[in-house]
Amino acid sequence: MSVGPHYAEGEIVAIQPQIQVFRQVTPVFSSCAYVVLARGTQEALVIDPGNPVAAGILNLLGSLNVQRVPYIILTHEHFDHIAGVDALRQEFGSRLVCSQQCADAIGDPKANMSFYKDGGGLTCGPADWICERDGWALEWSAGTMRLTATPGHSPGGVCVSIDGHLFTGDTLMGNRRTPVHLPGGNAPELRQSLERIVNEFGPETIVHPGHGTRFALGEADLRTVGGP
Repeated sequence: MSVGPHYAEGEIVAIQPQIQVFRQVTPVFSSCAYVVLARGTQEALVIDPGNPVAAGILNLLGSLNVQRVPYIILTHEHFDHIAGVDALRQEFGSRLVCSQQCADAIGDPKANMSFYKDGGGLTCGPADWICERDGWALEWSAGTMRLTATPGHSPGGVCVSIDGHLFTGDTLMGNRRTPVHLPGGNAPELRQSLERIVNEFGPETIVHPGHGTRFALGEADLRTVGGP
């Protein structure tokens, strides 16, 4: 299935009774954008749409006959995970979900790091649902999605749990080291976030990272992932 020159091919990476997960790799630092389809419906969530050229993910949503995207969820505030948000909101009228610190940063090119890429940067419109204000669980067609605060890579980091799947952004990327050297990075907070993930989710949980391919949580050596 071709999705245009700006995205890798849409890939079905997991199937569960309630959801299907599709991944696309963006050309911006090879970050991963995810479409989570509620099976048997025309509704999907989008997590971390990082490409400012939104045609690829819009084509994927069209190929799946998606008519409703009630929520776009951000795992953190960095530009390679947020750049396609506004185009999707314009197309579907989606509500943007993120943490308070993520919400504070996405409208500032320096805070979302895009300024340092090209000297101009990009911004994202304001969030509609802020976890600290509106709650850490949301209902949608496939049940309940839950969000967990996981700062460390950045102050606004969250992980998204849906039906045995965990979308970790840049908090946990397999056995790759999680960068904490960017502004707002904090190694002790990252260690606490990793402990929280291990304590709250079982080893069979399927992890979908912000960069790289999926893996089972039990396969990750968490002793190796924190650091500069």
